[in-house]
Parts: sequence; C-alpha cells; structure tokens
Amino acid sequence: MVDTHAHLHFAQFAKDVDRIIRQFNNNDIEFVVNVGISVE
Repeated sequence: MVDTHAHLHFAQFAKDVDRIIRQFNNNDIEFVVNVGISVE
C-alpha cells in the first residue's frame, strides 16, 4: 500500500477507509495507492 497521507477530519471517512481496506484484503488485492487530499 502506498499512502500519501490524506488529512480528512470527519469520522465517516475513517470508517470508509477501514471498510475499503477490509474489502481489498478480502479480495487479495496487494497494491493500493492513496492520493493525499486535505479537508477540514
């Protein structure tokens, strides 16, 4: 996984990230690129 640091300050985003990571893990996807953005 490549993570360029997303800075998002609301709880739903964290929940969505956890769900997406679990989905990738369940599908045996080994390479993820996260492009960083900042929202406050």
